[in-house]
Amino acid sequence: MKACLFPGQGSQFVTMGADQFDKHPGLVENADEILGYSLKHLCAENPDNRLNNTAYTQPALFVVNHLMYLDHLEQTGREPDFLAGHSLGEYNAVVAAGALDFEAALCLVKRRGELMAEVTDGGMLAVLGIAHEDVEARLTEFGLTGIDVANQNGPLQTILSGKKTDLAVAERRFADVANCRCIPLNVSGPFHSRYMSHARSDFDADLARAHFGPMRTEVVSNYTARSYGSRRPAELLSEQITNAVRWVDSIRYLMARGVDSFVQVGPGNVIDGLTRKIVAQCEPLPAIELESADEVTAEDSGDSSFPVSTGRARGRTVENLGSNAFKASFGLALPYVAGGMYKAISSAEMVVAMARAGMLGVYGAGGVDLDEVRTAIRAITNELTEGQSFAVNYISSPSAPDKEEAFIDLLLAEDVRLVEASAFMSATAPLVRYRASGLSRDSQGAIERRNRVMAKLSHPDVAQVFAQPPQERLVRQLVDSGAITAEQGELALLVPLADAITVEGNSGGHTDGGILEVLYPSIRRQVRELERERFGTESIFVGAAGGIGAPEAVAVAFLLGADYIVTGSINQCTVEAGTSDSVKDLLACVDIHDTRLSATGDMFELGSKIQVVRKGLFFPARANKLYELYRQYESLEAIPSGVRKQLESKYFKRPIDAVYDDVTRHLSPAALKRCNENQQAKMVAVFKWYFMMSTFAALSGDPDWRLDYQIQCGPSLGAFNRWVRGTELEDWRGRHVDAIAVTLLDAACDYLTSFYGEAGATAPGLDADSRPIQTGHSRPRAERPILTGENA
Repeated sequence: MKACLFPGQGSQFVTMGADQFDKHPGLVENADEILGYSLKHLCAENPDNRLNNTAYTQPALFVVNHLMYLDHLEQTGREPDFLAGHSLGEYNAVVAAGALDFEAALCLVKRRGELMAEVTDGGMLAVLGIAHEDVEARLTEFGLTGIDVANQNGPLQTILSGKKTDLAVAERRFADVANCRCIPLNVSGPFHSRYMSHARSDFDADLARAHFGPMRTEVVSNYTARSYGSRRPAELLSEQITNAVRWVDSIRYLMARGVDSFVQVGPGNVIDGLTRKIVAQCEPLPAIELESADEVTAEDSGDSSFPVSTGRARGRTVENLGSNAFKASFGLALPYVAGGMYKAISSAEMVVAMARAGMLGVYGAGGVDLDEVRTAIRAITNELTEGQSFAVNYISSPSAPDKEEAFIDLLLAEDVRLVEASAFMSATAPLVRYRASGLSRDSQGAIERRNRVMAKLSHPDVAQVFAQPPQERLVRQLVDSGAITAEQGELALLVPLADAITVEGNSGGHTDGGILEVLYPSIRRQVRELERERFGTESIFVGAAGGIGAPEAVAVAFLLGADYIVTGSINQCTVEAGTSDSVKDLLACVDIHDTRLSATGDMFELGSKIQVVRKGLFFPARANKLYELYRQYESLEAIPSGVRKQLESKYFKRPIDAVYDDVTRHLSPAALKRCNENQQAKMVAVFKWYFMMSTFAALSGDPDWRLDYQIQCGPSLGAFNRWVRGTELEDWRGRHVDAIAVTLLDAACDYLTSFYGEAGATAPGLDADSRPIQTGHSRPRAERPILTGENA
């Protein structure tokens, strides 16, 4: 079997491509038009030494690699069995596999080179003569935690990346190690390392716009050293920027797959030299580390976003969980969201803590005065630094469109880039206005989405709304009214309404009581089918929420294929939660059977239910009793006197007339008129007062209303409380929202490792094969060809 291997940056030299440019004039002309300069002139004359400038090197080498591959196919008459490329060369492999066309790939490579050239604060160091494992052990021994492994190029060749001061220390320390020598590389930055995160974040927007098709030939990823399988190409190419080029394991993997002929396709001989040493000195990967026999390709699976297992569990870490593309797209380190809880229970402090920890927090704007929302948003943005993300909860208010419009005005004025849309049954005009107001085209004509939507839902019908563009009628109304421009209206019909969809199972507050394991696969599959049918792509991320409070539940969510998880109930029993200490004391004692469904005030007449805490509280029973009275009687006067007295003494703690007087001070003129004219409406207004007071009492910790606290919560908190019993997290005063998130993720990894690790199987739905290797990107001196460019 044969594999074609494409070199990366460092293999370039003056006069490369001379035999190819004239043979393929059409492709070269297209490339020149995209790049804005003559490739033939660049490679032949090398003006101002531009050929060694990353921004020029990468596009030039990509084009020459591609032209040489076309010549190779013409000479051999058949495609290889496998394809791989070293760093930049991986783009050639993806194109050769048919997943991306030449022009689109060149645009990506051009942008990649420009972004990488901007990162100049750092350098790279080649460590020769000792094994990669020894290099990593020595870095730990030397305390050089700021240095990442960039490339694993050969059995005894490892490239490091980091700050120049740290690399200088490393060079001195490795000089004392037997059989070891170091060569500083002449590069402009710390490539393939954590220090490229900003470049990666910017580049992810370009990757998200690219359309990747199915692969007709297997491609080996630098990041995983395994075939792409059903992993998204955009996700793996994104990971490549900040992670190591695992060339040794890539070749060992190909050897294990039966490859006995390795052919470099591209200028120079760097890849040939590296590969010959690996084949001569290394064994193929053991069979236990190869993909399982039932692994499918993206073409066969019909769902290229499902992260299929790729090997043996080797000490899972939280970085392996969820979708890397989701994390990159939303600027996160971990696929974890603390969802919005009304009345700012998910507070500004909670949002800031999550953002600083590399996770997403959603400010609970529901039921909060607009001035208070504005103050909270400004407090959050003042605390966060560039690249840290947050969201604001946006609850549908179909009965109060003016209120919803004012809320959107606020979000747009404060430049809020992400909302968590909840309780929507259909797309409303304000929601569409928010989405469309952030749409534009970039210089390449691709659609940019400035205002993003993460929809939380539990109905397939609602998922269909968010997985497609809004109705043309609604968009036309917004354009005609001047709420959005004609261009924004046009673009709104070309993208789905949501960037991410959270499938919510049984949860606290409003809940359909759905089973996540039933809802998630069905809705996820539906979203994928709608996307493919309408857009030909799969760009919407699908997360899981509801009932997630223990490590096993976290693991199950990711095994289902969740791109991310959302928690709620467990977060309101934390230091950062915006509720009273007395409520937190109650919540810390909740068990898995201590919640129940009760009537709700916001949709009282409809008989809607919410899930609340019942342990030690009368609220659930009293709320349901009020709804029964509403169904049974047409007015307050019709209620028997004994029941009225009970309501006044136990429920309201004051006469009904006094309650109504208080209610009238807060009603709109129209609502007051309706109450005066309709006795049942008056009764509903009085009953709703109880729900309002029970909420305020819980938030403030009013001791007189202690038995009537309305605490929306799901059984997941009981599961969490059981799990942390006897630990430092048993007391809520030791629970910080970011810390419990990481603790849950870590424990889920431990659970998965223990469950799957013994048999060497890898759990589906996780990127478990490769450990998160800190990496960099090298461009060494031309006189040392074996250590040059991205191949260093």
